[in-house]
Amino acid sequence: MATYKETRGGTVKNYTTNPDNIKEGQVWYDVTNQVIKVGVVGSVTGWSSGGNLNSARYNAGAAGIQTSALFFAGGSNSALTESYNGSSWTEVGDLNTGRELPGGAGANNTTAIAFGGFVSPPSTGVQALTESWNGSSWTEVNDMNTGRRELAGAGTSTAALAIGGNPPTSGSALNENWNGSSWTEVGDLNTARLFLGGAGTNTAALAFGGGEPNKANTESWNGSSWTEVNDLNTARSQFAGFGATNTAALCVGGYVGSPNERAITETWNGTSWTETADLATARRLHSGAGTNTAGAAFGGYDGSSASAATEEFTSAGGIVSATIGTD
Repeated sequence: MATYKETRGGTVKNYTTNPDNIKEGQVWYDVTNQVIKVGVVGSVTGWSSGGNLNSARYNAGAAGIQTSALFFAGGSNSALTESYNGSSWTEVGDLNTGRELPGGAGANNTTAIAFGGFVSPPSTGVQALTESWNGSSWTEVNDMNTGRRELAGAGTSTAALAIGGNPPTSGSALNENWNGSSWTEVGDLNTARLFLGGAGTNTAALAFGGGEPNKANTESWNGSSWTEVNDLNTARSQFAGFGATNTAALCVGGYVGSPNERAITETWNGTSWTETADLATARRLHSGAGTNTAGAAFGGYDGSSASAATEEFTSAGGIVSATIGTD
């Protein structure tokens, strides 16, 4: 029988840990664990636990990415704001106006905007308020043209969209563009809705799902108009929806029907939605931030109470090691 050296032109190298820059088909001996390993094409997709919020709540807004996120407002007219660094949450400066169900947009936990929402009692009601976050405090800036709650946001603190929502008796198709100083009404959605998801920028966005009733509709924004594209696999509302572009987004959890809370996760690749790994804890009315390969879902209602849990989503391909024998 030919030896490995004879067939491959070299000997199997010994390593105490996995070698750097593993190549497809590379073979080595793991001295520490006394096993032979080979590099194979693989991927990792799933949810893992992140740091808990300091204050469990739902009906809140969010902005940012998995390792630099902001979570603000929430039930009982909360003004609380928490900042996430990828491992833990820290309470930071409160909103000027506590509220529920606002929209949010921002690149990270140092630059964001919060807009719209609802302040109870009903006599106060739906809000058009907009506040800008500079990393330490919120400043009131120009109001939206039309106050709304249960709306979606997309973009950054200086270039954002406020999409759909409830103004306040039914789903809305309204869409407003923020240029860093004021809001301008632009092209409406094709399908009016509330409790929907948003992803992308103010010139290339995605709007998906929502109610009422629950919808699977997905629409893509090109800077001037919306075009209907492929639907979600599962119609729903009250989920966390986010993504950096209109070609890469996540739709996480939400409300489908009895039982109310779901763990379903779908990823958008620019053409279609694909069901992927479920959340560990089903929830609705939660928030999220990040991309379709590195996202986070936090807060919400888990069926019995407000949740403080954070879950982090990872989807990555590449070369990984696999054991093929023992010594």
